[in-house]
Amino acid sequence: MNLLAVVAVPARAGVAATGAALDLAADTASGVINEAGNVVRLFDPRGPLDLLQRVSDSAGADRALGRALDPEGPIDRLMARDGVLDRLTEPGGLLERLLERDGLVDRLLEKDGPIERLLEKEGLVERLIEKDGLLDRLLEKDGALDRLTASDGPLDNLLRKNGLLESLLSDNSSVERMIKRGGTLDQLISLSDSLDRLAPSLDLLATSVGALQDALGAVNGAVGPVGDLVSMIPRRRRKPRAITVEPHHAAAAAELT
Repeated sequence: MNLLAVVAVPARAGVAATGAALDLAADTASGVINEAGNVVRLFDPRGPLDLLQRVSDSAGADRALGRALDPEGPIDRLMARDGVLDRLTEPGGLLERLLERDGLVDRLLEKDGPIERLLEKEGLVERLIEKDGLLDRLLEKDGALDRLTASDGPLDNLLRKNGLLESLLSDNSSVERMIKRGGTLDQLISLSDSLDRLAPSLDLLATSVGALQDALGAVNGAVGPVGDLVSMIPRRRRKPRAITVEPHHAAAAAELT
């Protein structure tokens, strides 16, 4: 081994250690600078803290979102045990029936079904999002959406305490009666199934009615010639019947004359 190389080993080790220490110091300094930058961004007027403050203001007790999130408010009742959402997601509930095979969702998503027609070229969705279309008019300044979300507007009134939404989600409300087992929605689904089963019978009845009309036409066609034939048959002349007069009737008639 070269003597110079042996002597240079400690120097090279020192240089390597110094380089590693410098790299570590640079990484640490970079991390500190980044953290300092993050802290500075936190206090930026448009930074995360400002966003959190805006969200907090929107959820105030005097705002629509705050009233919706109140304890025992509409959202709380919606998520409560045995509440509307619980009944929707229970085994055998409405959501399960909607998602069952060949259920409503399957029919919506089938080929050439309603969803496909909505998304087709020049379909409803395309017309909604076109320039100066319905969506543009909804979102314009002082448009329908602005009026809907204004203070004391329809949405504010809907979410106010003892408002319409609370009434809809209260016990024995119209929504509860509609979605409960055996309720209005169940009855509509049963009616739809019954109508599906009735369709073949209605088709058969329509065919029978058509056949009956054809038969009546044939009967009417046969009755006409028979009537003409009957009118051509000569009728027998009847002899006048002799009238017998009782003797006492004849005497009474003679006295009158």
